[in-house]
Amino acid sequence: MPHPESFTLSGPAAQLWDTLVGLAELQSDMQHTVMRGLDLPSRARVLAAISKLATRGALENEADFDLDSREPPPRPQLRKMHLELTHRCNFACKGCYLGARLAPVSGASRHEGTTEQWLTLIRQAGELGCTYATITGGEPFIRPDILTLLDALSAQNISAEINTNGSCITPRIAKALRNVLVSSVEVSIYGYDAASSEGYTGSKAGHDASIRGVRHLVEEGVPVHVKYFATSTTNHGYEQINQLLMPLGVKVKYAAVTIHGDIFDGKPAPDGLTVDIPRKEVKQKRELPCTPSMNGLGIEPDGSVRACPKLTLLFGNAFEQGLEAIWNRSADLTAFREFWIEYCKSAGFVRGASLKSPCPANNLLMREGGLAEFRNQWDTWREKERA
Repeated sequence: MPHPESFTLSGPAAQLWDTLVGLAELQSDMQHTVMRGLDLPSRARVLAAISKLATRGALENEADFDLDSREPPPRPQLRKMHLELTHRCNFACKGCYLGARLAPVSGASRHEGTTEQWLTLIRQAGELGCTYATITGGEPFIRPDILTLLDALSAQNISAEINTNGSCITPRIAKALRNVLVSSVEVSIYGYDAASSEGYTGSKAGHDASIRGVRHLVEEGVPVHVKYFATSTTNHGYEQINQLLMPLGVKVKYAAVTIHGDIFDGKPAPDGLTVDIPRKEVKQKRELPCTPSMNGLGIEPDGSVRACPKLTLLFGNAFEQGLEAIWNRSADLTAFREFWIEYCKSAGFVRGASLKSPCPANNLLMREGGLAEFRNQWDTWREKERA
């Protein structure tokens, strides 16, 4: 892509660039074939290069590194997962999307899958063709087996994006992340200093620990992106954080705290918590804005399966029934695939539409009663299908 800066590459860096250029010219199925043919450290380096160059604006990725299909496939094929490994966290953010499900670090973990259950699910996902996973929580680095699970994903050729507050990332963890298939570590910062962060997260030491975590990642060459989630009281501090991390080569993305309606029972968020960010309209380029249940699933800590990670509709339990059985043989999930197409079209999400938010789930969750309305539509549609 055109870029305002000039790059001079030589040696291994130039060879890597040539590899990426050649990769970009291949069809998506061949891109996967080439990537799978590389050894693990080479795949990790290529993914890190892709992430960094995309951040610099030198190339553009398809959404979520989903390189296979721009349209819903005729036969659903699992390509990506949203894995909520835990609902425990060392922060207690006021606007956490988990709401009442958020648990402290010392909270009981009996509702979380065991290491063996997650390893079985990851193996099944690889057998179904999954190539991409978002790892989130809670705080995923709370789990002592996180590196074991990331190793298992890599062994199945599944690249991971990790969502974290960064405060648990030690030099040892950062070094270990160099050798797994991590497309990006997404670190969220919730204040411009310790006091402002504590006001939102409830953690006195959290802010400084998060900044240290970012430094550790940068020092080990792990691709890292930082988001500054602003509230009405911390909005003015974005530039302070940006200047702090700029010497590390990290440009901080400005974002507002998104309040999902299911946190507050579909009601508006408390006054003073949110900040509105002007959004430019974008045109929908695909037939559907996204394809939950057709190429992706969300898995909760106890194995419960969501078609869309943001919408709390459940379709069985992967730990109990097996991921393959749910993906290929669940009557409800099959019906939801048809319902989603009809719903998106009826809600105006069609190719060429100008939209401020291209995500149907966000539109529902930001509107009072939106989630309940969606559930009622699904229940009504499903009953008609059964009849």
